[in-house]
Amino acid sequence: MATVQPLHNLPGEDATPCPVTGLAVTCRPHWTDIAISSEYTVTFKMIGDRILYTEPQGDSQTIDVERLYRERELVLSEHLGAVEGYVEIRNYSAVKNRPPRDQRNQQVVRFREEGARTRGFIAFNLSPLVKQLVRLGLTLNQTTYPFEIVNTYDTAVQRATRLLETNMAGAPSGPRAREHRSWIAEFFSQRLRSPPSQEQVDELVTHIGRMTWVASTSTGWRQTTR
Repeated sequence: MATVQPLHNLPGEDATPCPVTGLAVTCRPHWTDIAISSEYTVTFKMIGDRILYTEPQGDSQTIDVERLYRERELVLSEHLGAVEGYVEIRNYSAVKNRPPRDQRNQQVVRFREEGARTRGFIAFNLSPLVKQLVRLGLTLNQTTYPFEIVNTYDTAVQRATRLLETNMAGAPSGPRAREHRSWIAEFFSQRLRSPPSQEQVDELVTHIGRMTWVASTSTGWRQTTR
């Protein structure tokens, strides 16, 4: 069994922030212990503005993936609207057994069809069996966004924060973007007879921002361009 982390006791809106990142944690009553089936519930929380924490609990043999994703979309729409990007981290410590084949297939379809808002998906606290199933699914059906399996909440939330900071779905912006542009200008200045223009730097940054890094269990990360 996977090591159980005490994340089901994450604080609510007015309580202590995330102990790892210091970000505020939002949890509303109607996001808590939502019945997906007679033996399966899920709780959602938002860590900061754009990290969705999902904690299913119960017997995976009774899961209804479509209903889970309908409830998930309601939370995202309420908190983010229809445009803002997010990273999801999902804690599997409180689930047992594996889903039926049809539900596993439906989950793979959902992973593959996630829209442009998805900046990444990070699963943690998986049992060895579920971890093998997920890795097999990734091998056969690669996603268009970073998909990772890690061991602990600490690693998951830190990785989610980094994914959001790099803004992988578009051209970098803000302080990190200025760092990228400065590095690119210096890099090419050392290799060209004259420094690149600001327009050339901006074009390269935009191109890099359009790259999507895809997780592969066999070869690590591979890159595609949209």
